[in-house]
Amino acid sequence: MSTDREQLEKDALIACQAVDYYDLADNISEMSDAELQRIIDYNEKPLESASPTSRETATLLAALRYWQSVTTGMDYKEAAALMPEMFTSETPLLDEDIDALAEKLNTPNPSAYSALAVSTRHITEEDSKFLGQLSRAPSAMHFMERETGYFIKMPECEDALVKTAHGLSEITVALMVEVHRAGYHMLELDRDAEEIGGFPVFDW
Repeated sequence: MSTDREQLEKDALIACQAVDYYDLADNISEMSDAELQRIIDYNEKPLESASPTSRETATLLAALRYWQSVTTGMDYKEAAALMPEMFTSETPLLDEDIDALAEKLNTPNPSAYSALAVSTRHITEEDSKFLGQLSRAPSAMHFMERETGYFIKMPECEDALVKTAHGLSEITVALMVEVHRAGYHMLELDRDAEEIGGFPVFDW
């Protein structure tokens, strides 16, 4: 297999919807380059990243620096008067405060811990029962049961995640993989949480 083909298959697996991941993995060798490219080009990801993308960060920094240039020499009251609808209860950042925020945006925080709450309707009743068993196991490290659902701690790498999820359905594993890829550290399955697009819903 050529390097280009290997990269194309890898990119397609990353781009595909989580619920299609296993079907694609099973049949990827039979698909043409054009079919794989269509998956990459047109498949929308159902989850937003836990952190701003580099493009989003660059735009935020540009907006900050523009605001800083416009408000140079102003006090808080004068700056707030430029956009009064945005500063009804807070004062705007100026000068050194903007520098500090720009530095924060430019410096990743490895200790930041993010969680995504998802409706339990995205897992089957059988998986819910199995998660309960996993949570009560003496060696349980990644699963915790609570009254309204479960917490699932994401392992560091995707291979470890798949091993951790052994015994769960492909649908639930695919959801966990998608959450992991989006950069979240914890999946919170909760009966009161919102449903998300791109995943099946189960009534039980």
